[in-house]
Amino acid sequence: MTLRIRVQVSLFFLVVWWSITLPAAALDVPLEVKEPSGVTRSAEPVTVGVPLPNTPGFTNTASLALYDGATVIPAQFRVLSRWGGTVDAADCPLRWVLVDFQAALTANETRTYHLKDTGPVTAPATSLTVDASDPAVLLIDTGAMTVTLNRQRGNLIDRVVVNGQIVSDDPTTERLRSGVQMVVEGGGVYRAGYASNPEVVVEEQGPVRVTVRVVTNLADSSGTSLRGGNVRVTHRLTFHANSAEIGLRTWLENNATFGDPGNGGAIPENILYFDSMVMDVPLAISGTRTVRTQGYEGTGADTDTWRVYQAHQLTNLNDESENFTYTIMHNVGQATTGTRHDGWIDVADANGGVTAGVRWFWQNYEKALSVSQNTVSLEFWPHEGVYPPTRTDLYQVEGGRHKGYEAVLEFHSSAPNSALMTARLTRPLIARAPSAWYFTTGAMGITDPGDQVFSGTYDDSRMNTAYARYNDLMRKRADGIAPDGGRYVNNIAEAREKRFVIGSYGTTDWYGWAHFGDCAWADGYSSNHYDMPGFALLHFLRTGDRALFDQFEPHVRQASEWGQIWGIDPNVCVASISFYEKVTHGLAVDGYRQAPSHNWIRRLVYYHWMTGDEMAKAAAIFNGEALDRYWNGCFDVTNPASMDLGAEQWSPLNEPRHLTWTIDNALALYDMTGETRWMTLAENCMRCVLYSYHKYGHANGYGASVLGRNLQTHYGAEPAVRFHQQSTNVSLRADVLDMLRGIITATYDQDRSESSGTGAAYYPAILADDWDWGRPNPESNDTIFNGFAASVYAYVGWLDHNSDYIRIADKLWSDFVFYPEYSPIYPARDYRNYASWDTWGWASSAYPGSDEKVFARETREGIPYLWVRAEMASGTSIDADIDGSGHVDATDVQLVINAALGIPITGASDINHDGQTDAVDVQLVINAALGFV
Repeated sequence: MTLRIRVQVSLFFLVVWWSITLPAAALDVPLEVKEPSGVTRSAEPVTVGVPLPNTPGFTNTASLALYDGATVIPAQFRVLSRWGGTVDAADCPLRWVLVDFQAALTANETRTYHLKDTGPVTAPATSLTVDASDPAVLLIDTGAMTVTLNRQRGNLIDRVVVNGQIVSDDPTTERLRSGVQMVVEGGGVYRAGYASNPEVVVEEQGPVRVTVRVVTNLADSSGTSLRGGNVRVTHRLTFHANSAEIGLRTWLENNATFGDPGNGGAIPENILYFDSMVMDVPLAISGTRTVRTQGYEGTGADTDTWRVYQAHQLTNLNDESENFTYTIMHNVGQATTGTRHDGWIDVADANGGVTAGVRWFWQNYEKALSVSQNTVSLEFWPHEGVYPPTRTDLYQVEGGRHKGYEAVLEFHSSAPNSALMTARLTRPLIARAPSAWYFTTGAMGITDPGDQVFSGTYDDSRMNTAYARYNDLMRKRADGIAPDGGRYVNNIAEAREKRFVIGSYGTTDWYGWAHFGDCAWADGYSSNHYDMPGFALLHFLRTGDRALFDQFEPHVRQASEWGQIWGIDPNVCVASISFYEKVTHGLAVDGYRQAPSHNWIRRLVYYHWMTGDEMAKAAAIFNGEALDRYWNGCFDVTNPASMDLGAEQWSPLNEPRHLTWTIDNALALYDMTGETRWMTLAENCMRCVLYSYHKYGHANGYGASVLGRNLQTHYGAEPAVRFHQQSTNVSLRADVLDMLRGIITATYDQDRSESSGTGAAYYPAILADDWDWGRPNPESNDTIFNGFAASVYAYVGWLDHNSDYIRIADKLWSDFVFYPEYSPIYPARDYRNYASWDTWGWASSAYPGSDEKVFARETREGIPYLWVRAEMASGTSIDADIDGSGHVDATDVQLVINAALGIPITGASDINHDGQTDAVDVQLVINAALGFV
């Protein structure tokens, strides 16, 4: 053996040993918590999802600890997702971990905690315990209170004891003073307490938090379930260590079949009509009591009653500030009135009492809170309300509908803190890691660090100005801005308040329990079109602007509840798939139906990752399963030719966005669950897209769309990039990349200037320096799709080392930022004077008022482009993926080592492009595999 061979072999074993034994960099993730309401918070619960890099061997939470300065504080950890496997795959690295702790902050303080992997650390003990030994009851002891939950009836709370004082109790034999009661059409009363054998499950238990899930039917006094058990109530009760508070999430569920809105609408016999639904909490106070609520404090005898009722009456068609009113009644007399109530009421005697609060109280009108002799009632649907507005007597909830509310019950033996309760309801504490962390871990998938600095572009100054303006736009979507240059710019909050006229439906109400959290588009509601809330949450992580989270959290809740169809229809062509664009808010149907092109699962995955919300996860999976049934039942997704229905609008190949958005949904589910069935669905759908692409030719984009041939290309850009990144099918990835190359050369390149365009309704890409400034036209000069085109150019340019494509991507994206709505409304502007361009907002020139489609496109379009730019800036080389698996891993390390040893391999191995494959290349791939730059 020659010396050279010995050196090579030694290098081989040294590098392999080093790559196996080198410890991962120590984990230290700062988690920033800001007190936003000017109120001191003491031991307030904080729940936050934290992404982690793909670190081999980092497979459990045993080594995690949370620090406040140098002090380890009580915390608990739950695995939300893993790299390369399911949540239960104990040998797969952690990807997302849910962290629970309690924060103490003074008013307006910012405090940073640190999540570290310092090895097994014994955190301070807490007194939070669960006793399930008695089959009749579940006993929760937080250290500050004990709570008895009934396990045999659905009535929820039997007793609460605080500091030895019983403050809530149901002493009756029937145990009917607690839980949900509903008065249905005709006056029949159904109670959870009449239902037997509810599902009572300790869903999560740790040193900081315990969550109990209670699922119950509603039954009449004879025990007969409402609607055969299709109507039920689900509660999640949350308890925290050393706290006398119960967090409550409650959902009313009608799990019957909805029907097909495109062919007759909802099934009449499955619609639930009811007069009221109330959640009762039993009290154990006596004699004179004091009642406090927003704007009122009074005392009375144990026979007195109080009630806060929030109403909405349309008196001003364009200004919601004049349409809200609440009334506080004491016995039969009016105590006081106001406009919008924060949604809390407290009742106490000399020994203690309870504060009950409902989050988003006035926004979800009508609502009420009431106090009687021995009960506090959360009137989720008070008897005065109706829905839809065309009704005059009852509420209407179709089959397949869920609606949830969030409430807080704070039991106390001293005076309540009303300011703190208001703050807890309106702006609970949230935590967030640094913006760059969400990018560097890779756990979010395609995003960017939020603070890029462009260098080496065709015009660095212009690109950095565009980037700053893009980030500013995301903030302004929620925060709002002053009128700019004579143009009034609307954001989400302002648009809600303005009640814009929407087509033939008149003014659109964005408040109310069936509307709050949805948005308007064209002539009705839109089921959060184009995943606006998902990408708003992503921008919250990128920019750190809390307003984005606060404004769009209700949208995600709406999507996972009222916007999702929960009934399983035997007709798999419509069952459980969200509605197309704008139907089912008590408005006309207009022929719209459930369609796979308008299901948006990524927002639910993001929200689950960020908060641990189980309803969001359940809705994501339920929707995904419906899509899977659709493609494998209504069609045969494994046989692309069978789905070619010609010119029919709903043909998957005629409108391939049905397929491409399903791909995006399936990939999001794969990221969250690690289940291969979702990747299989994505791959089968992508084969159909490729079939359409090759059959109809490059000139038709992704297919012969009746809506304009380039629309489908745009909508498929982001899913195609995501698929190419995530799939491990080498052949399919190669075909997708070839398709993206072909789209550029046959579609974008020929049509990206106005002068050579074809007149299609949706232009694929417009460069400002190609515009005919003397002949502005809103169709041919609209840059709204430039962001999608920029993503394709950037991605292909990155993979193919095509600097010209990168330059075009830069120009397309920056033009999209500077000229989002170029039309005759604005005189011709020299694109070089971009610094003088007024700031853009949510009011579209095409749709006066508030166009969700424009907002959602602008919100999401830039993300793949920005991700590519961030990857390029960080020095990541796609060439390091030697085997084409889509991942840089130990296999790539071995292949480059082989190349360094002279063993031939297929693929690029000269990572640093110095003309040879050597130890430097080995080091670069090892670094990439370990997550280092």
